[in-house]
Amino acid sequence: MKNIIFYIALVIVVFSVLSMFNWDGPSKIELKNAPTFAPPEIEKKPTEVIPIAKSVHDFTVSFNKAAKDFGTAYVMKDVKVDDEGVRKAFNFNFDKYLTLIGLVNTADNSLSSVDFIGSGDDAAKLGSEIIPMVSILIQTTNPDLQAEDRLKILKELGLSADADPNNIQGEAVKNNIKYSASSDPTVGLMFSITNANH
Repeated sequence: MKNIIFYIALVIVVFSVLSMFNWDGPSKIELKNAPTFAPPEIEKKPTEVIPIAKSVHDFTVSFNKAAKDFGTAYVMKDVKVDDEGVRKAFNFNFDKYLTLIGLVNTADNSLSSVDFIGSGDDAAKLGSEIIPMVSILIQTTNPDLQAEDRLKILKELGLSADADPNNIQGEAVKNNIKYSASSDPTVGLMFSITNANH
């Protein structure tokens, strides 16, 4: 009799223990609230926007070197940066046809973008002044490029000596620098240099 009571008590204890699990039979025992493992979340860091020049001075020095290498008489000097509080900018005129406009980061005085405007709607000016200036600016911001690389960028921008000055449109990216060109019958050629991630 004692043995029977003992075995009954043992069965009750076993079932009490098994009640702590989801038991679908002797071949399957699952833990309640089984832990789940999710892959760790990878923190996405914002893409760093690198300026096209560390300062207006650095840009000016690079431009003058490139202009000299190209055998031109273009020189940037006495560049005045206008501080409007919210942003800084410079406007430099080589002559009444060629103008550079640069935007400066207020936080660290680095150069975030440069826009070149080449006025005039004749093909002669495009080939003799505007395309050489664009080439100089490409060399200024990408000084390690070979001549064939610059020519490839000019082609992607739609710039060639026989191009229609009023029908130019193109973009090119090289070493994280984005070059854009477009033309307008009233303004002329507009050429922009920015960081590709801007």
